[in-house]
Amino acid sequence: MGGFFLGKIMTAVTVLWGVPLLVLFWAIGATTRLLRLRKQVQKRSGQIAVQRERQMADAVSTQPLEDVATLAQRVHFARQAYNDSVRHYNAALGQFPGSLLARLFGFRMADLLPQDAD
Repeated sequence: MGGFFLGKIMTAVTVLWGVPLLVLFWAIGATTRLLRLRKQVQKRSGQIAVQRERQMADAVSTQPLEDVATLAQRVHFARQAYNDSVRHYNAALGQFPGSLLARLFGFRMADLLPQDAD
């Protein structure tokens, strides 16, 4: 009979420690995902800025129009990659537990860039 109660106590202790640990690991994983996605959005934003600077520098110089068109295309693709990253990031912010963690740690939704803007 003593083994029965000891088994029940061990089960209760396991649940009392196991559930909070499971929630903690889940929250850490979700926070890590949000941080990774936010970093990717920031990286893509930087890539757009670099491509825009190259495009402006080449537009001022005497580069052939083909090179300028190629740079414009690179900016367009960089903008698409940024918008894809923003969509993934914003979707993660809208999912549980990301939505709770976003409020807790101050994550904000990112804005999409218009595709036709130069």
